[in-house]
Amino acid sequence: MKAILIPILCALFSVCIISCSSSEEEISIIECDPDALFLRDSARGSMVFVPCYDVWAIEMDETNAAGNPLYAASKEISDEFSVEGLDVIFDGCFYDFDLPLIIPDPSFFGEIYLVRDYVIEVYEE
Repeated sequence: MKAILIPILCALFSVCIISCSSSEEEISIIECDPDALFLRDSARGSMVFVPCYDVWAIEMDETNAAGNPLYAASKEISDEFSVEGLDVIFDGCFYDFDLPLIIPDPSFFGEIYLVRDYVIEVYEE
């Protein structure tokens, strides 16, 4: 009886150790401020530079009700993602856009939001 019990206890102990160990991939949960308009999880898009605001943005694959593109812009997008046309996937909190206009009469069509508390990754198919 004792010879069978020891291997069983060792196996259970090993399973507990393995299941409680930390994973290489951490799950990040984004929490938005109360003034956020909405949150997007696993949204796809591509990087674009919006010169009339001097800002990098993600042109999202989804559109608004009128069929115009949605943009998620931030002054804090790292150089790693500041590549025109780079396909990305991201999570982020969307806020009213309040960056100053650089060009007085922009030829920019779409709905643009300021995005904070975001995570961007390169999308690879």
